[in-house]
Amino acid sequence: MSVRAPGVQRPAQHAVHGPRAGYRGDIDGLRAVAVTLVVLFHVGSSVVSGGFVGVDVFYVISGFLITGLLVRELRSSGTISITNFYARRVRRLLPLSALVLVTTAVASRFLAPVLDRPGIGSDIQAAAMYVANWHYATASTQYMASTGKSPVLHYWSLSVEEQFYVLWPLLLLLASTGAARRSWQVGFRRIVVTLGTLGAASFALSVVTTTASGPFAFFGLHTRAWEMAVGAGLSLATDRWLRRPALWSIPLGWIGLLMILASAGLLTGDTPYPGSAAALPVLGTAMLLASGAAQSSWSVGRLLSLPPVRYLGRISYAWYLWHWPCLVLLGGVGADSAEGAGDQSVGGAGVARLVAAIAASLALSVLSHHLVENPARRTAWLSRFTGRSLMLGVGLTGVSVLASFVLLPTFATTEGSSSDGLSVAAAVQARTDDADVPRGCYQSLYTTSTPHDCQFGDPDGDRTIVLLGDSNAGHWFSAYRALALDRGWKFYFWGKSGCPTVGALMWLGPTRSAYDTCTQWRAGVRDELRRLGHVDIVVLARSRGTGRYLMTDSTHRAQSGTRRPLWRSAASRTLDSLNQVSSHLVLMRPVPTPPFDVPACIAEGPSTARARCSFPRRQATRPGPLDRAENDLVRTLPRTSFLSLNRRICPSDPCPPATPGGQIIYLNRWHLTVTYSTSQWPVLARRLGRLVGE
Repeated sequence: MSVRAPGVQRPAQHAVHGPRAGYRGDIDGLRAVAVTLVVLFHVGSSVVSGGFVGVDVFYVISGFLITGLLVRELRSSGTISITNFYARRVRRLLPLSALVLVTTAVASRFLAPVLDRPGIGSDIQAAAMYVANWHYATASTQYMASTGKSPVLHYWSLSVEEQFYVLWPLLLLLASTGAARRSWQVGFRRIVVTLGTLGAASFALSVVTTTASGPFAFFGLHTRAWEMAVGAGLSLATDRWLRRPALWSIPLGWIGLLMILASAGLLTGDTPYPGSAAALPVLGTAMLLASGAAQSSWSVGRLLSLPPVRYLGRISYAWYLWHWPCLVLLGGVGADSAEGAGDQSVGGAGVARLVAAIAASLALSVLSHHLVENPARRTAWLSRFTGRSLMLGVGLTGVSVLASFVLLPTFATTEGSSSDGLSVAAAVQARTDDADVPRGCYQSLYTTSTPHDCQFGDPDGDRTIVLLGDSNAGHWFSAYRALALDRGWKFYFWGKSGCPTVGALMWLGPTRSAYDTCTQWRAGVRDELRRLGHVDIVVLARSRGTGRYLMTDSTHRAQSGTRRPLWRSAASRTLDSLNQVSSHLVLMRPVPTPPFDVPACIAEGPSTARARCSFPRRQATRPGPLDRAENDLVRTLPRTSFLSLNRRICPSDPCPPATPGGQIIYLNRWHLTVTYSTSQWPVLARRLGRLVGE
């Protein structure tokens, strides 16, 4: 979050009327707008489907205020006290940040699901050290998707901003060395060139990488720096736009506010972001900031300077920090929401629960603003000695990291007594019981390789089977490999995350654009099949949720009513092509999908898990548009059949979370554990053996 630069005074002839000279009440009001947009977005309001632009508004404000502070110091003294600058940042940001992190760690120890606690602890550590943005980017976190399991996800934006605060003063000093120290005009030109170059490069990177690098583009400083550079450039141009006629400020401000609100209402979780789409709220913020320099009774600044709006802006940093942990831990945001379904959502949380969470976050914001944030910033004991502030920063960071230890596995996974073969330890093991496909034969979202040596089983076998598909094919890999080794068959496997073999155009959640690497990977798979020549059986497996990612064209996702004909057409082309290289085609039915994370449910109470964590069969196996399209198609195609193990996975109604012997069936909501799927290889062998005459 951005802060008002302490001690920044404007010349008296340009001072804005307000509670104190030099104070821009409209900027506090703009903060109020920004934080409200973010909060409404996080509670799932459809009115502000693009409320995430509030973060961009904060970035522009930060660049504007911090650059003004630094440049004034540089111009008056010829240098910048880096230690003093960092000390001010510590006093302003870290006390409240550390308080929220420590409180969140303790609250998560009691309120968060047991299996989520170690991950939350890791997130808190990254947030405490202001590297949360890279932490989430490395983990391929999808901010627009179901990310409610991390109550400190919002710290990513603080990390970006703090990294900017670290680098920008150093760049200003570097630009003002040599001749620039002797001439302010020379130094100013160098600063402008430096800022322009970095801003342009950052914007270009944002546009180019948003649809290619996914989370790294969304969370990266390199793709967000241009937003702060816009604010910085506005600050450097202060003298110019102060001389502009005041009349121009009125339409400029209202247009700027309209651009911010329009971006919040028109953008959605499907919009590639930040990229060029971020230009709308960023430029709108810059226009609004420029308009506030000369207020009139008709200016937007008057509206934003109303006392209640200003007050909300003053506590905006606190509210930003508190709102997300309260929504996740108290409001149920993100709980059991569909994977990759789109924007942040309220899941099953009721309106009353959400209202209570928001009220709690506001109450905490008011209290912490007056009892922690303001006293820490204003205390003379800290401000008189830079070293004290810096040491405070080190200490608060250490305390935040230490608080995360209560969520580490040694604490989080020793709870719960075993009962009927189930335990917390078994749930933890199930969560990591995933397929490990060797030699790169299973590709991630952004890679397309189809290695030649993806042959498993008996290399001299007289039968050849091929398994293709997405992560649901991946969780069957070990079962097919065991089958092939037992029967003496050759077995080939190629899989890719989120990429079904059927040649339909798919949507990629992290980049919010067409899944082009999936299309490329399929072409490689077709080449490999042609290289193999004749194949006895080709098995296709896909997720039950595939339909949510189906696209009508390269820019639009398919609506529910159009998915069946789209899938039937694409599947028809794919199966006709595969029939040319295979004697039999087998479509595996998607596995039953529980409405919750099964290991997490078991870990919350192993002794009652068999009753609590069972789920209705009809709901878990309900046919969707893609299933119905495949039913229509398979009836008309020779040598094509279905293979379903769903009655094995769900032998009774409701479906059990584990076998009678205590083997947990599910890795999460969407995938089987490798141990369970491998145990089903004899059933697969019998059913496939009939197709090849064995």
